[in-house]
Amino acid sequence: MKKWLLMLLGAAPLMVFAAQKTNELVNIVKEQPLRSVSVAAPERDKFSNKDGSGFYWELLKTIYEPLGIELKHLSMPSARALKIADQKYQLLDGLIAQPKLTGYDLLLPKYATHTEKISVVYKKRVIWKWTGKALLKHRIVTWPVGMNLIGKDKRNFKLREFKTDKEAVELVDTGKVHFLIDKSYKIQALFDEGLLDKERFEIADFETEQEAFIAFVNRDHSRYLIKIFNTRIEELFKVGKLQAIYDKWNIPMPKSLKTQLTVNDT
Repeated sequence: MKKWLLMLLGAAPLMVFAAQKTNELVNIVKEQPLRSVSVAAPERDKFSNKDGSGFYWELLKTIYEPLGIELKHLSMPSARALKIADQKYQLLDGLIAQPKLTGYDLLLPKYATHTEKISVVYKKRVIWKWTGKALLKHRIVTWPVGMNLIGKDKRNFKLREFKTDKEAVELVDTGKVHFLIDKSYKIQALFDEGLLDKERFEIADFETEQEAFIAFVNRDHSRYLIKIFNTRIEELFKVGKLQAIYDKWNIPMPKSLKTQLTVNDT
């Protein structure tokens, strides 16, 4: 048998499987019906630009819009998105979240979409050197409202949450808190903008990696949106489109995602 025919026969089961999955998703969209998906994220270069460009918005459009589900992207701070998601009013379907950092009831898809580093900032000569989480004991710590980095039952420090960057800088600058903890890119922005300076403040890794997800509000139709998300991620990976989106925006694919999809693909 010729080589090209063997390759075609080998690909046939995959093509049939993909067609079956696609038909299943189309039926879900029709039966529910699902016409749009509203997702919120903080405005962030490369990831979620206000004009609708960026890694997250392109990924979601590629997942949902071929099935006739319009993406409605909303730019807002994470704390506000979490507050809206916690309400009964169906104003939001999903948001970008790190589940370990929130105390909210959210539904997660199977796959994480990127990873975040967490940093800690402290005043030089007040704290001599960051040696790990044990330093938090009996100190005062600030992080963004809704972050929930360490659960209440495991805290041996006093927490004072902040709502704005200005408030965060004021708290650590005036010595009202010993440590400021936030996502690394947000901490770096405070230094880049001159709100914090390297002469007076030290920055260190608090946690090297936290998985981030498209988290969905806990409602019945979210389960269908998640099923579509999971299936489409697998389809996009098989044809190389998923990697292409990561490469376009110069964002590393999470190791866990690549491992899961590779296992599924064998």
